[in-house]
Amino acid sequence: MRRGLGRTLLLAVVIAGLAAGYLVFLAPPSVPANAAMLPIARTTMTGAIAPDMASEDGAEVPPASPNGQACLDRIERSSGWADVCWQAYREPADSDPQKDYYWLRIYGSYQPTGAAGIRWLVVKSRLVDPPLFDTYDGWPAGTYDGPCAPQPISLILTLPSAETATICGHTTAGPDQPRGWSSTWTCSPCRLFGTDTRAIALYGLAAVKPGVVPAWDVYLDFGT
Repeated sequence: MRRGLGRTLLLAVVIAGLAAGYLVFLAPPSVPANAAMLPIARTTMTGAIAPDMASEDGAEVPPASPNGQACLDRIERSSGWADVCWQAYREPADSDPQKDYYWLRIYGSYQPTGAAGIRWLVVKSRLVDPPLFDTYDGWPAGTYDGPCAPQPISLILTLPSAETATICGHTTAGPDQPRGWSSTWTCSPCRLFGTDTRAIALYGLAAVKPGVVPAWDVYLDFGT
């Protein structure tokens, strides 16, 4: 009788421990303070600097030059993988004689593998040199919760073509000083053996002195 009672108590303790551990796993993860500290790429652009667009109605839009883009090798870890690309180019409709505007787009996808999978992901951009007159903007901005869904991209200038990008909850994003932008996703709730593929999306816009071609450092990190 005592042996049976002991086994029952041991089983209850094991079940309680597993339940407590699972509840801890479901809780929002803590992102390490040193996450995404080192850049994984630096943008480069080639091509002649296109002239400013004429300000009169019906003016021809110059080419988006200089420009550049690259897709990096897949980043694989025990928690999952991430594919990331960047694209940078001059704003083709720029007609400001005092400033040249340049766009940055970081995009890609990531997917968890294994039991715990990816519980957090950080993507950042940082201008190598300061922007002119501190004119810099980025997207996304603020806090996003709920299921993955397309969101309109909103910056101080309008993208050459109307675009949306998919954001998944829970995401917090905004300025990352100096002269940078950061977006952090954390699972909410967290689930074991997740296999959902999610999108990576971050945009930057900077003004520089006419004739200067900027560069951004790109950062990405993820873990359990």
